[in-house]
Amino acid sequence: MDGLLGKMPPVHDPATVRLANYVKHGQLPDAPTSTERALNAEPRFQMFDNDRIGDCTCAGVGNAVAFWTALSGRPDGITVDDVLHAYETITGYNPTTGANDNGAVEIDVLEYWAKVGVGGHTIAGYAAIDLMHTNTPVLVESAIWTFDGAYLGVALPLTAQGEDVWDVDQDGGSAAYPGSWGGHCVFAVDYSPAGVVVATWGATKLMTWDFFDAYVDEAYAVISDDALNATSGKTAEGYDLSALRNDLGYLAN
Repeated sequence: MDGLLGKMPPVHDPATVRLANYVKHGQLPDAPTSTERALNAEPRFQMFDNDRIGDCTCAGVGNAVAFWTALSGRPDGITVDDVLHAYETITGYNPTTGANDNGAVEIDVLEYWAKVGVGGHTIAGYAAIDLMHTNTPVLVESAIWTFDGAYLGVALPLTAQGEDVWDVDQDGGSAAYPGSWGGHCVFAVDYSPAGVVVATWGATKLMTWDFFDAYVDEAYAVISDDALNATSGKTAEGYDLSALRNDLGYLAN
């Protein structure tokens, strides 16, 4: 089911760390050709009220935490109220009157997530995925595999409405223009040669790589301890994110 949108146009902070700097230096593990991890996590994905208000940027946080805790075997400790509180604080949205329900800027949500936290869940850092890089698919796959997902912004076209799979409509005319529907935030959880699987509106959806190239206008790798198994201290793939965080240096700042 399609919900509401609510991602404001990208704001690119030149101080944001770029993931490409680490990939080219060989500091990230090689990613497999595909992943299939969302099946076990999908029952935890929620709408987070994105069917009635434009809080998709904060709903993306909720689905990220839901995905990470499902993989790490931790209790799912984020609620709709947690997500709404973040949206209210970041944007000034008034749940009583409905005022200021104008969506949010992703970089503002990431900063809040890192400095304040959402429902007690904070992130240690984030890095921008360069969408103009010659190896963008490699960067996206590395982020989704190594950091268990990626926080994406999409300039959705009207042609995407009601589609089971988001793909480029070559005959869509002006309805296929980026952003003709609006901006939306999703959390990428898997990928394959067919495209990227994202959590949105309480479920998962496949976007083809052609759609990704045409409409994703911002993307971030995010480091979170929620992805770590409470016993081993490593991700489901066996990575020690604390060690990787040290290797990446100021990415965690």
